[in-house]
Amino acid sequence: MSVNLINSNDININQTNDDIELEFSSARQQELLDIKNDIENLQNYTSDISTYSTTEHIVGKWINGKPIYRKIINLGNLSSSAEIISYAHGITNIDTFTKIEGMVNNGQEWFPFNSVFRGATTFDYDLGLLANKVNIVYSTKTNRSAYQGWVLLEYTKTTD
Repeated sequence: MSVNLINSNDININQTNDDIELEFSSARQQELLDIKNDIENLQNYTSDISTYSTTEHIVGKWINGKPIYRKIINLGNLSSSAEIISYAHGITNIDTFTKIEGMVNNGQEWFPFNSVFRGATTFDYDLGLLANKVNIVYSTKTNRSAYQGWVLLEYTKTTD
């Protein structure tokens, strides 16, 4: 959008002493207000897409035009034994997951879920992660109770 900000028909410039007063026509005032609103909307949008929160919020649009929602789930400390754990994510009306990512850490090491750990002679599967419409399901092969788990879910909804 191209805007000509100076047009003698749209603006009056009044100068008194050291002050300059600008008076815009009503059409130009509306155009400038629209530009200001577009900038504020863009700032709100970029704030939303860069926000990671445990509260659900819209971060974009999927390929079918539906809104993409994001929510971070704190799993707390992981399991102390090799097992499969289901953790309710509390999201309703999920249609399609567009992203499922997880991260674990113990304050000294950070690594993603679905990790492969190098053993003495082979690579060995250590952590697994999946999500369904009700739960996040993760598995541990060893004691990971010293590790905190976080999962990022992005998804569309059946209600949109």
